Amino acid sequence: MERMDDLTHPRHKARARSAPRILMAAVAVMIMTAPGIALADVGFDASSYQGCYNAQATVNAGARFAMIKITQGNYYRNGSRVCQFDSSRAAGLRLAAYGFADTSVSPQADAAYFDAEADRMGLVGHGVLPVLDWEPASPSNVTWARTWLDIVSAHWGTKPLIYMSASTIGRADWSSVANADYGLWVAGYPDGYTGDRLRNPGYPPYSVGPWPFAAAWQYSSTGGVPGISGAVDVDWFYGDAIT
Repeated sequence: MERMDDLTHPRHKARARSAPRILMAAVAVMIMTAPGIALADVGFDASSYQGCYNAQATVNAGARFAMIKITQGNYYRNGSRVCQFDSSRAAGLRLAAYGFADTSVSPQADAAYFDAEADRMGLVGHGVLPVLDWEPASPSNVTWARTWLDIVSAHWGTKPLIYMSASTIGRADWSSVANADYGLWVAGYPDGYTGDRLRNPGYPPYSVGPWPFAAAWQYSSTGGVPGISGAVDVDWFYGDAIT
C-alpha cells in the first residue's frame, strides 16, 4: 500500500449509484465485478512506485485483481493512475481504487477530492471498489475514518473497504466502522520483508476483531510479480464477485 505521498517509505509497516452490489457473507466481503461469478483471489496493490506496469503479464502470472492508488488528501494524485487503470482494465483485472488518508485535512475535503478524481476517471458505477488507506501518524481517529467512509459510500453507492495494519486495529475501537459493514483489508507480514510472490497465504494469523473476518490480507510488501518492476504489495481476497 502507499506510503506517505510517495515522500516517505516506512519499512516498519506490519503493515455505485449503478455500481455492482457488494454482498456480505459469513466467510467474506465480496469484491469487484466480473461477468457471472468469479473468485477474487490473488492480486496486488499499486501506487506511483510501480509506474506503468504490464498488467497482462501479471494476469499471466496469476493475478486476478489490482488495487490502485488515485489520491492522497486533497492535493495529490498518483501520476501513474491512468496508465495503471487502462492496462489493468485491458487485461481483465478486477479493480479497486484507494485514497491515502491525510488527517491534516478534513475527511470531507479528503473524500471530496477522492470522489471527484474517481468521477473524472470514470470509476464510479463501473465495477471499481473504493478503499480508504488508513496509515496516519495517529491512527486512532475513528471518527475521521468513519466520516470519509460514509461520504464515499453515499457517492459511490458501494461500501468501501478500510485498509490498516494488524497493529493499528488494536489502537482504537473500530466497532462503529465494522458494524456499519465497512470491510477490513488487513496488512501484516509474518515472513517479514523477505521476497514473496502471488500465492494463497491462507488466513491472517492476527486478531481482526471487532470485524468477524478480514475481507483481504496484504501478506507481503516485497512481492515479485511479472510485469511489475521491483517489489510490490501482494494480497489475497476472501470472497466472490457477482454482477
